[in-house]
Amino acid sequence: MELWDNENIITRSDTNDLVLTNHRIQYKYKRNYTSIMLDQVSGIDVRYASKSIFLLLALLFLAGSAIIFNSFYSDYSLILIVAAIISAIVYFNSRKHIVEVSSASTKITFYTQGISTERIQELINQIEKARGKLLKL
Repeated sequence: MELWDNENIITRSDTNDLVLTNHRIQYKYKRNYTSIMLDQVSGIDVRYASKSIFLLLALLFLAGSAIIFNSFYSDYSLILIVAAIISAIVYFNSRKHIVEVSSASTKITFYTQGISTERIQELINQIEKARGKLLKL
C-alpha cells in the first residue's frame, strides 16, 4: 500500500490484509483489492453468515422422514434422518463470523476466525474514530 501525503497507518491486521489509515480502509484478499475512503463509510456490520439452504434441507429431510415413517417405509425414513443430520452439520459448519464495512458503492467483508472479540471491537472503534476526525465530528 502506497501512502499519500499526510496519510498515516492507524492499524493493520496481523496478516496485513486489512489496513486502516487516517483517510481510507483497504482490504487485500488474494488478487482482489478493495478500498473505501473513510468519509464514504456508511456502516459496519458484525454478524454471522451461513448457508441457510442446508438448514432448510435438514428440515425437509426430517419432515419427509416423518411422512415416510408413517407409511411403514422405515428404511427410507432412516436414510432421510441421516441426510437431515448431515445437512444440519454442514449448516453449522458453514456459519462464519464476519465484519462488513460498507459504503454506498462497495463493501469490505472479512472473516474474523482467530480474532478476539476485543480486537474486533477495537478495530470498529478505530474506524469510527478515524472517520470522526476526518469529518471533524
